[in-house]
Amino acid sequence: MDWDKGWTKGRGGLGVNGNLIPITSRPKEEARAISAKGGIASGIAKRERKVAQEVAKMILESDIPVTKETENARKHLEGMGLEASDCNMKAMMILGQTMSGAKGNHQAAQLVLTLAGEIKRDEDDITLAIKEALVNREYIEASLDFWKFCKLKVPKIYTDEAVYLKVMCRKLQNFIDDIDGEQVAIFNLPPGHGKTLTARLLGEWVLGRDKSKKIMSIAYNHDFATDFSKAVRDGINEEKLEESVPVFRDVFYDVQVEKGAGLARKWKLVGSPEYNFLAVSPGSAATGYRAHLVLIDDVIKGSYEANHRKHLDDLWNWFSNTLYSRREKGRKIAMFSTRWATKDLCGRLIENCVANDRAYMLMSRKAFDGERMLNSALLTRAEYDDVLTVLGEDIFHANYNQKPIDLKGRLYGEFVTYTEIPRFDRVEAYCDTADEGNDFLCCVIFGVVGGNDPDVYVLDAYYTQESMEVTEKEIIKRLIEFDVEKMTLESNFGGKGWKKVIEGLYVKAGGRGCTFHTFTQTRNKEARILAAASTVNRKIIMPDLWNKRFPLFYQHVTEYQRLGANQVDDALDVLTLIVERGQKKKGFVGI
Repeated sequence: MDWDKGWTKGRGGLGVNGNLIPITSRPKEEARAISAKGGIASGIAKRERKVAQEVAKMILESDIPVTKETENARKHLEGMGLEASDCNMKAMMILGQTMSGAKGNHQAAQLVLTLAGEIKRDEDDITLAIKEALVNREYIEASLDFWKFCKLKVPKIYTDEAVYLKVMCRKLQNFIDDIDGEQVAIFNLPPGHGKTLTARLLGEWVLGRDKSKKIMSIAYNHDFATDFSKAVRDGINEEKLEESVPVFRDVFYDVQVEKGAGLARKWKLVGSPEYNFLAVSPGSAATGYRAHLVLIDDVIKGSYEANHRKHLDDLWNWFSNTLYSRREKGRKIAMFSTRWATKDLCGRLIENCVANDRAYMLMSRKAFDGERMLNSALLTRAEYDDVLTVLGEDIFHANYNQKPIDLKGRLYGEFVTYTEIPRFDRVEAYCDTADEGNDFLCCVIFGVVGGNDPDVYVLDAYYTQESMEVTEKEIIKRLIEFDVEKMTLESNFGGKGWKKVIEGLYVKAGGRGCTFHTFTQTRNKEARILAAASTVNRKIIMPDLWNKRFPLFYQHVTEYQRLGANQVDDALDVLTLIVERGQKKKGFVGI
């Protein structure tokens, strides 16, 4: 609607355009009717002016509830005695109220009074007042809407064409506002696509809306942590140098950093009893500071850290022990990163959420999806191809396509999973005992379906370093539970003697129907595992959510590298054994 159209000047101020015939030129009956209507209209006008004065007073002297939708403002005015069907001055009053936002808004109050005829202005001034009010409305909307706040602050980056940024901002706002929802939100984006900038703006916006909030940021090292903190702090304190360039205080006029308490990495807002922001880097202490929101910005910067398992373990241990417990009620963790490795902080957070049945939010975007660039204004296809020629392929795909560098070298691809158990031709168990101190006992129970080229459905995977006293009882319990018909044990290191022990315990526990066998393995383990990999991946079917049912077994199977130092291979040895023994029975092909 064009708010500045449809108005004309009259002696009583502003009125609606119409056919004005002097009353003395009309018939008496018509003149009396018009006079009566005029009296009624005069009464309505007086009431409307009174309401306008009340609204203006509210704007100037008290906090008005900010409403995002015109309909909400309309209902508010109805409660004050105004009819929603009136579409001229009252609609403008709705606009004025919607744009007010906080007390002391002289522009909005003046607009309301002007449109009610209380202040005399010419039409150009009225148009200017409306434009000024619309600018103010933009600020109010930015205080309510994180995406609009980002657009207001950095319009060259947060454009309507950058759809993924709008999606990210919307997800972040929902994440922050939903106290009982997900506690972890992860955003994986390519370098230079607005991750860090969005994280910094989120810090500003959260503190602008609520000065009692406490935020902790984590960055790669001391310098990065300092830069992040200073960017948020300086964004809040930015002075307005040009009238046309919006700053933080246009949106949140009463929020500023306290002088003398604005250090580079730790500062608080005016009126806050506690520090509102603390920036740290991995390994540093955060003693005594508990945050409502933790912002994590790219804590891994290169392939060395991504390939260094001890570094990744140390990073997770520091984060989980030092910071994970230092969050207030309703606490949130928002991570902005590229995916470097399956065991990076991002991967560990996801694993932790899955293992503990915690919901989490994940948004992952590639720089190029095979058809379109994610944001050609920030990275063109030619630039993308040029980077590929410079970086190693694994590093490139980790940075720009969210593929952890250790995925490419993994021995197995994704395993097929099942949810419904079929009718099995037989149920067996294969077991490899722990030979040395670091070995794992691995016992896999599986059902076989098919004749010449059977499929193997894993029913249970007992994978542990517990003592024999514990494992013997567990194995017997599982053999009976799954009604196993045949158990095969590797006999290289005392397996034959252990077979007698297991067999005796099985009978003593009331087990019936299972036969026990041993075999001796003489071939090289690593060579066998590599040779049988494709058949294992093709023929063995895992239960749905096996990552949660057998987490350590899942980890050791899925993370095994075709080339490189693999510390543990006991789980793979048993899976290989299953298909090898099947192949000897001419049940499997392709080995």
